[in-house]
Amino acid sequence: MGGQSDVVVDESIAVAAPARAVWQAIADPELRSRWWPGMELDPVVGGRFTERWTDEHGREVVTTGVVIEAVEDRLLALIWADEGWQTTTMVEVRLGESGGVTRVGVRHTGWDGLPDPEILAAKHRAGWREHLNDLRRAVEDAV
Repeated sequence: MGGQSDVVVDESIAVAAPARAVWQAIADPELRSRWWPGMELDPVVGGRFTERWTDEHGREVVTTGVVIEAVEDRLLALIWADEGWQTTTMVEVRLGESGGVTRVGVRHTGWDGLPDPEILAAKHRAGWREHLNDLRRAVEDAV
């Protein structure tokens, strides 16, 4: 299979709001801080991503990345890596609106270059679920 890993994080959620409102909650620093404190993002191609968080051992970890594709109200793609990783992974956030409801999908790939890819992906899957739920609450509370 060309050395590709089958490990993929693929999570999605429905948000009862237009895609524009969801995009603003991702792109605007003040709105974003309501659901993902500690994350900095410049949502344009070449823009930087930084997240500071604490792991299960109480150690601060910094995740950094670069935006490689940005289509307002529709798509944000980044390459990123946690501190100490030997390679980057890819994150795609897609927004699709239908009838005033926006489906937000996150696909996180590229785990095969890392040790214990299944364990890392499982941890990130849980993290993405938490972030998506926080995003939904923040957007729906604001609408």
